[in-house]
Formats: sequence, C-alpha cells, structure tokens
Amino acid sequence: MKSRSTFASLTHMCTAFFKQFFQTAFNRCATNITRHCVLFRADYSIESVLLYGSETWTMTKRLTKMVDGCYTRMLRMALDVNQWRDRVSNQELYNGLPKVSSKITQRRLRLAGHAQRHPELTLHKLVLWEPQHGHSNRGRPHMTFLDNLKEDTGLKSVGEIAQLMENRMLWRTVIKDARALHSH
Repeated sequence: MKSRSTFASLTHMCTAFFKQFFQTAFNRCATNITRHCVLFRADYSIESVLLYGSETWTMTKRLTKMVDGCYTRMLRMALDVNQWRDRVSNQELYNGLPKVSSKITQRRLRLAGHAQRHPELTLHKLVLWEPQHGHSNRGRPHMTFLDNLKEDTGLKSVGEIAQLMENRMLWRTVIKDARALHSH
C-alpha cells in the first residue's frame, strides 16, 4: 500500500459502493433476510472491492487496525447493527468470521509461496529480495514485504522462509496457522 491517503480513498470508495449496493439489493428483497445471506453478500461483494490487490500490501499495525475497523463498520451496516443502540460487541458481530487482516495475511503468504516455487516468474526474484547496499536514513526503517513474511511465519532468516516455501504441504500448514493466529 502506497500511503494512508491511498487507503483512505479506497475506504471511501468501498463505503460508497457498499451503501449503494445494500440499499438496492435489500430494498428489492424481504426485510427478514437471514444473517447468513447478508454475510454471504457482504463477503463476496464488499471484500472483493476492499481487498483488491491486498496480497501485495505492506501491512503496518496502524494499517491493520484501519482495515479491520473499516470492515467492522461495513459489517455493522450490512447487519443493521448500531454500536450504541444495540450494544453488540465486535466478538458477537463477527461470530466466528475471521478478521480481514487475517485474510490479507493468508493471501500474502499464498502469493509469496506461489512466486517462490515458480522460478520462471519475474516475481520469484523479488519476493525474498533484501537490499544489500546504500545507507539507511534516520529513524525507524520502513516496513517491507519481507518483514511482513517474517512476522507472519515467525521465522528470522530468508533462507528458512525460502526452504519452507519450497515444500508446498508445509507451506499450507504455515498459511493455516497464520490465519488462526490473526483471527479472533
């Protein structure tokens, strides 16, 4: 993700789409639509817009909170739940659904594993690339895609991550574990 302003514009666009979609979709239907139907519509209509290209985002803690908060607000709109009037906690609201940040983590790990196992792809050389030259600027270093992979897998070295990515079955268990770690 380029910047917070880029994410803010994506959030506004997604919220506008979300409001328009649910007004037209539910005005034509009966008012007693089941929770499952609402979540199914929200999952496939809104997540696809909100998470477009998310597997390449470099997620900081702040951006993770922004993405999860945006999705929570949209979920409340979809289920017609007012946080103050109905006093529904996020735990009750999600009710077993994974957080959006865990889905982003899963997508990122899948993309990295796929690119690493296919040396003919240009992305293969970039997934585990670390700059070895130059000087660093003052302050905290920027979060990189590789930093996200290290954080998601719990591994410290690039060699360990590359070796784990080559074994598809082990990599799938890492993806499942990472999603379980990031969910409620």
